[in-house]
Amino acid sequence: MPKSIFEHAKSVCTDKTPWKFLPEEDQKSWNVFMVNRILSMNTDYLELVDMVQMHSNMPPEAVYKLYCEMLPKGYRFIPFLKKGGNSDAIKAVAKEYNISKREAREYVKMLPEEEIAELVSEFTKEPYESKKIKKTKK
Repeated sequence: MPKSIFEHAKSVCTDKTPWKFLPEEDQKSWNVFMVNRILSMNTDYLELVDMVQMHSNMPPEAVYKLYCEMLPKGYRFIPFLKKGGNSDAIKAVAKEYNISKREAREYVKMLPEEEIAELVSEFTKEPYESKKIKKTKK
């Protein structure tokens, strides 16, 4: 079974297995665009990813080798931000603080889950439980 794109992004920082030793299915599943997108979520890697994207005609093998050479060894959590996020929380925070949705996304990252849940409950008039709160109750 080929590696997921997240496993590929992690492996260029941890395993650093030479390209020729990667299974063929992993070589085929290596997606330069998606790996660039994931790695760019870490601000420490932005300059390198930008440089790689400027040379978008590089073959996947060259990009893989470059990342293995240039990225520091060791695992670093890279949050993968999906478009949208929790729209109820973003809308509630934007309304409460009278800010844009873009700013509200940043606020949602910083506010305690309990406060967000309270704001969303007021905003939607329905009880709200975030995924984190649900997990702790089980």
